[in-house]
Amino acid sequence: ADDYSGLIGMLEALGLSGTAFRDTMDQRVDVDQWLRAFAVQALFGVGDSYSSGSQHNLLLYFRPDDGKAMYFPWDMDFAFSSGATAGVTDSGELTRMLSASPAWERAYYAHLHDIISTTFNAGYMTAWAQHYSLFLPVEDLSGYINYISTRRAHVLGLINNAVPVVPFNITTANGATTSQSTITIQGTAWVDTAEIRLAQTGTPLTLTWLTDNTWQAVVPVPAGNSSVALNAYGPEGNLIGSRSVQVVSTSITVPAAPGNLAVSEVMYHPAPPSAAELAAGFTDDEAFEYVELVNTSSNHVALGSAGFTAGIVASFNALTLPPGGRAVVVKNVAAFQTRYGSSIPIAGEYGSSSSPSLSNSGETIQLNSAIGVSIAAFTYSDLAPWPQGADGAGYSMVLMRPASADPALPSQWRHSSAPGGTPGLDDALSLATWLTQHGLVDGLSDGDADGENALTEYLTGGEPDGTSALAPPVLVFDNTINGVFPMITLRVRSGADDVQVTAEYSPTLTNWNNPSTNSPVFTGRTAAGDGFETLHFRSVIPAGPGPQFLRLRLTLPGL
Repeated sequence: ADDYSGLIGMLEALGLSGTAFRDTMDQRVDVDQWLRAFAVQALFGVGDSYSSGSQHNLLLYFRPDDGKAMYFPWDMDFAFSSGATAGVTDSGELTRMLSASPAWERAYYAHLHDIISTTFNAGYMTAWAQHYSLFLPVEDLSGYINYISTRRAHVLGLINNAVPVVPFNITTANGATTSQSTITIQGTAWVDTAEIRLAQTGTPLTLTWLTDNTWQAVVPVPAGNSSVALNAYGPEGNLIGSRSVQVVSTSITVPAAPGNLAVSEVMYHPAPPSAAELAAGFTDDEAFEYVELVNTSSNHVALGSAGFTAGIVASFNALTLPPGGRAVVVKNVAAFQTRYGSSIPIAGEYGSSSSPSLSNSGETIQLNSAIGVSIAAFTYSDLAPWPQGADGAGYSMVLMRPASADPALPSQWRHSSAPGGTPGLDDALSLATWLTQHGLVDGLSDGDADGENALTEYLTGGEPDGTSALAPPVLVFDNTINGVFPMITLRVRSGADDVQVTAEYSPTLTNWNNPSTNSPVFTGRTAAGDGFETLHFRSVIPAGPGPQFLRLRLTLPGL
């Protein structure tokens, strides 16, 4: 199609001035790629080209994913035509770009320095000149090596004049104080520095260049005294230098990190839209996806620039969660609020072309802190033993005991207590609350003398006053695999998360799980639709002539 919208937008950007020129160019043009293209042509002295100010001989490509213009050099027959001591800023567009931003100016001279250091030098180019001269017997290309050497030395001088040489350093004084969970650090670096990374994690910082060689970065810090250690790296990954600074945070808020934030609920395959939702324009059930986060610590947690990097890609808003506070990251804000209301805090939104939706068949979800440390990583599935009702039946997956559970284990996830999920809410019923409601203090007591202690009745939905009967474990058989295997199932209350259920095997009723490789396996859970679900455990030994016994063990994790 003859679509010139990208070209028109780029030309409009080139026609602007001041901050409008800088901001619009950043939106319409891959600025760094343009600077690299200008740099290589300037070094080779290419005349009669866009880079030399001739206003022609270039190819433009507009990337489909972001629409930005890329600049590809074209028709470079006049290589080496400029003098070896000519300047490197002959293009009007280039000089305007260098004047618009100190970050762009240092990036251009950094590209020149990188190309000189790696390829545009006699040591690298001599072998290539000799090689290609074999194909051109009437033209000895090695004669250009003197040009390259002279130009290299001249351009190095131009770089030093444009961007004064400074060492990598942190100029923020030791003892700097912040009342937030982040602190702004300043320092210096020359054009040989391509990245500055946190030494702890190797995560690159987002840098703001105040001048050609003065940088600034916002760094997350814990409460109290701490050390911020930074490493500077060159474009080839070589270590330039290491520096650190002591800082103090008086904030009661801490940045999101392992141990204070967890993924607590995932709605990856929502129920179809209702009639009202269809009328509101939401025709796709994926629009109602969400992932819930919970603060598992006693501190206030700043989500800051933490975010999801796999499964979905989303950075978080400047949102702080109080202890126990919850927030959601959603596929579509309008759709989510149509279904669940507007009172639930929203930490972010996903749904771009690079992160369209959660997979209904399962995928890996990765949650990282602002400095790149993994907070949670797990691969869910729509297959057992993952909760089956979460695959289109309207339930969400809820992580039991999110402060301590391993989200990579399917046995740690259950169905939400009701279809539709419970975003922003804790639908778990704690054992302590249940005991208080019934005037009990001991989970092992049996006040109604029905043979079931309070712990069992809490788990299975019974009442300790004898008014309800419990559903006992049920023995069934699984013949879906090679052989027939005994299974033991138990109906439990969704949200009775303080009790963990495991199954045990014995051939004699005396030695249980001996050897341990004979322990029954957890094969999943099914939602009953009434606030209950059924747990399934299968023996690893086929049913046969000899006896085998299965039993369930109830434990309180952490005790």
